[in-house]
Formats: sequence, structure tokens, C-alpha cells
Amino acid sequence: MKIKNIKEIEKFLPKRQIDREIRQSLVKGLTQKEVMILFGPRQVGKSVEVWKMIEGLLRTGGSDIFYFNFDVLPIEVSDPEEFLRWIKSMSGEGKIYVFIDEAQRLANIGRWIKYLYDLKTGIKWVLTGSASLDLKNRTKESLVGRKIEYFLEPLSLREIVKDGNMELGKVEKDFEGLNQKLREYLVFGGYPGVVTITGLDEKKQKLADISETYLISDISQMYGIEDKQNLKMVAIYLAENIGGILSKDNLSNLTGIGKHEVVKCLEALEGGFVVRKIRSFAKDKTKELTHRSKVYFEDLGIRNALLGKLSSEKILMDRGKLFENLVIKMLSEKWGWENIKYWRTTNQTEVDAVVIKAEGRIEAYEAKYSQLKSMPKNLVSFGQRYGQILDKTEVVWSGNWWKV
Repeated sequence: MKIKNIKEIEKFLPKRQIDREIRQSLVKGLTQKEVMILFGPRQVGKSVEVWKMIEGLLRTGGSDIFYFNFDVLPIEVSDPEEFLRWIKSMSGEGKIYVFIDEAQRLANIGRWIKYLYDLKTGIKWVLTGSASLDLKNRTKESLVGRKIEYFLEPLSLREIVKDGNMELGKVEKDFEGLNQKLREYLVFGGYPGVVTITGLDEKKQKLADISETYLISDISQMYGIEDKQNLKMVAIYLAENIGGILSKDNLSNLTGIGKHEVVKCLEALEGGFVVRKIRSFAKDKTKELTHRSKVYFEDLGIRNALLGKLSSEKILMDRGKLFENLVIKMLSEKWGWENIKYWRTTNQTEVDAVVIKAEGRIEAYEAKYSQLKSMPKNLVSFGQRYGQILDKTEVVWSGNWWKV
């Protein structure tokens, strides 16, 4: 459909909005010629960011703006030339912007958008997708050199704190308001539709709906997993073992699911932005783990919903692992997931996070919910082994997490 004025989009914008840090980058991306692709889970706010971009364009004026949701494919898209003719017939002399939600629903989206982009019509194309592997695989080769990718995560704790009129850059020590935000985040995570709800029962119901509808139904369909229960069992296993060394054989044995199906479920959960894997940091293959991954959740609320642990009391025993997951996620927000590793020796000395920086420099972090009295031996051992390239060693705990 063609969007003509702001009143047409007001119904799509939630009354309660939290400013996203990615928003300025998206606005800047609109000024560049490449195809924009915005990835992220369902219900994380991709559509809101699309509507905010459209709102900004409408306020500027002079543009023709079109929006499509490919969850319901318009008949015109079967032929890209026919689709383009329809767009142009509805446009004037101004700049044309075409926004496409859930673009992965079109099986040949990569070739389709490449064809339209290569016609050099000057149209700005903006795509969103809820399944990373699905949309990435369909655009990877076709759009080489023709796209800019963005990833929208659930709300970070930093964004939530800022929405509460607290600036982390100005914090000098912890205080109750800040601690309350941390405790809530460890239980309910950062899905916008959950964060903006005030009632505890409503939060729990919303998370249960997201985990069942998106995690089990949508991802199963996206990745061709016939038995939804298998996907749920794998997800529950990972939820119970966050931060643990992943063994596909153990997962298969404990769940009774065949290894091939386990691998398929893991790929679906990672591709659907439910979990993230980090690999090991190792220079000495005889003394350090080199190939095994650890798994963390993109959103702690989803993790807790899978286990039915949506209260502070129920996560008490899990608090250390949840805090570790949070620290890993905060480091990834700063450095990128691909630059976060863990370190573990064959005698099981382990460091939670090793950040890979430019020119081979590194930083090491240990996550502990409670404060330690001294530097832990594992960080000391790591420093002795890698001191020549180590820039920073830090223990992150519930009283200084905001420094990260």
C-alpha cells in the first residue's frame, strides 16, 4: 500500500515506545543507495522501526512511500517487472521508498530484489526478516555489494535504564533504582511488548505467548521442523544449561532426539535469534579447548518462560548463570558476537569472556553476581599466559555491571 500521511500509520505505532539506539543508524541508512535489511526476532520491534522511518520521511515530505507485509504476499510480486510498473504508476516525481516486512516469505527474494536494484531506478528498498538464515541465504550471493545489514535485538538493559531517565555514563555507584532494573531484566528480559507492560501476570502471559507462538510454532514452520515438541525439548535443554559447553551427543542422548534432528533444531534456534553460540579462545591446542561452543540466550525472559521460572524467587538458583548470560550479551552489544570467546583449559580452568580486539589485542572478563574479595585464580592464570596481548582484566558483578 502507498502511505500518504502520518494519520495512516498512527494505529501501527504503540502508545508506549522506548527509543532504540539503532534508530539513528537506520535513518542514516535511508540516505544511502544500498538495499537496507533489518534482521531480528518477531515482536522485537522491527515493524515499529520501519514505521518510525516512514514517519520521519512523511514529516520531511516530497517522497512516495510504499509498505508491504510479505506474510501476505501481494499478487503483483510474482513478476518483479509488473511490481515495479505498479509502484511507478502510483508515484510522482519524488524519491520512492519501498518497505517490505517479512521479506523472507518470498522464496526468490534475493534474485527478485537484485533484479529491481540493478535496474538503477533510484528506488530505496528496505527489507525486514525474522529468520536470519532464511533471509541471509536468499540474499547472500544475489546482493553482494548491494546491501547494508542491521540487527535489532530485544531491548538492552542500557536502553531500558535510559528509558527510566537514568544515564549509565553518569553512574558512579549502584543504587536501588538501578538494581531494580537489573533484577527485572534477569527475570523478564527485553522484549518491548513485555517491558512496557506493568502488571506481573500480564508480563508472564506475554512471554508465554511469545515463547509458544514464535519460538515453537513460527520457527518450526520456518525451518521445516515437523515435530514441534523436538524443538521445544532442545530449547528447554539449552535453557537449563546456559553457559555450559554444548555437546550434541549429550543433548541427543538426554532428549532421545536423533542427532541429525538435534542439529536441525539448533540451527533453527540460532537462525531464529533465540540462542547465540560463542566459540573458544585458544592458542595452545594441547592444553586448551578449541572446538566446543557455549550457548547463551538472546533474551533471558524467553529462557525463563521455557522453564516456567518467571519470578525472582524461581530464578534464585539460576541467578549466577543468568547474570553471566547478561554480561556476555552486553559485551556482544559493544564488540559484536563474533568477537566474544570463552577460554577453558583441559584441566577446566575457565574464563567467561575473552574479547577479541583490533591487532590481536584482548580483554578478559569474569561474571559473578556477588562481589569477590580478590581477583579469581582463573583470571590470574589467564593473565600469566596471555599478558603480552591482554589490555584489561575485570570481574563484572551486580554492583558494577553498568561499567561494561
